[in-house]
Amino acid sequence: MQVVEGEKSLNERTIYAPYYLNDLGIRLSSSPRIFMNEIAKENDISMPSTEGIVAELMNVKIDKLGLWLDTVVLITGDFKAAYLVSEARKSEIIKSKNCDLFIYSGSAASAMRKPEIGAEFFEYAVKYAPSTIDSVIAKHRYLVTKLKRERNFELFDKKILNLLFNDVMQLEEKDKLQVIPLVDNLLALRMLMGNDVKADNLVNSVLLFNAQKILNHSKNDTYDQSYINQSVRYQSQISIN
Repeated sequence: MQVVEGEKSLNERTIYAPYYLNDLGIRLSSSPRIFMNEIAKENDISMPSTEGIVAELMNVKIDKLGLWLDTVVLITGDFKAAYLVSEARKSEIIKSKNCDLFIYSGSAASAMRKPEIGAEFFEYAVKYAPSTIDSVIAKHRYLVTKLKRERNFELFDKKILNLLFNDVMQLEEKDKLQVIPLVDNLLALRMLMGNDVKADNLVNSVLLFNAQKILNHSKNDTYDQSYINQSVRYQSQISIN
């Protein structure tokens, strides 16, 4: 495949080939590993070791590293290898000023329970985001890390309203349809992680309901298939929560 050769990404990714280091947040998913282990057994081949993957990725050109991290996690499910490479090549990644690479690296680190490193990569993603929507997604990922991995409620509460009422409001309507549900989902998660869960149950339900409804609206025929597939992947985050 072209993506394995490091030449370019596959433009048409369906819901059957998720961007585990992007669309699915900072969650560590076992699905790709389980799937490929079964494929390997059926075809009598061996899965590459984490050490072997790391050794190869240490030699990939930095401008191609993001594509390779995405590919490795999609095909092998080896989040650990993606994280180890991102950590080892951190200085190169920072110099690259590549927003996608920052997101992939931050997601791998956060998935492996390294929130400080993950948050740092996400901050760089915000700094070098090429567009408003990229900046909003990077800020969202940063807040997810602070909330889920560090339980930093004070910082989260200070920044979430600015994200919702300032940054998100600058987006085009099409992008708002995708991002507002993610923020609703994140707010519901914040309430679930707080002390007074019972008092927040109704608000949680409303937020998650609204998030699902808005994403359903975004999955209409007026948008391209790639956008619709992305909406479906975002919806899976809400369903899990």
